[in-house]
Amino acid sequence: MNLLGAMVKEPFMPSELVQLKIRLPPDARAFIRAEALENASSQNSEIVRAIRGAMKAKGPAGAATPPSHEHVLPSKGKDNDHSNQ
Repeated sequence: MNLLGAMVKEPFMPSELVQLKIRLPPDARAFIRAEALENASSQNSEIVRAIRGAMKAKGPAGAATPPSHEHVLPSKGKDNDHSNQ
């Protein structure tokens, strides 16, 4: 539900969403807060809106491609175990 109590369909299932912790300069944080207040939305929604706007501006040629499986990190084993460092 949104702030007005209306049902809002999320575009993704919660299991499809990724949580990301970011550090922002104070002016960027203030901008996001102000936009969220102005648009009666969450700060998260404003960050997603900004990213989607940048993605749209780049067009299909600038779209990110899913990572290939060729760049998978090596599995932990005797030779690769760095847990005791």
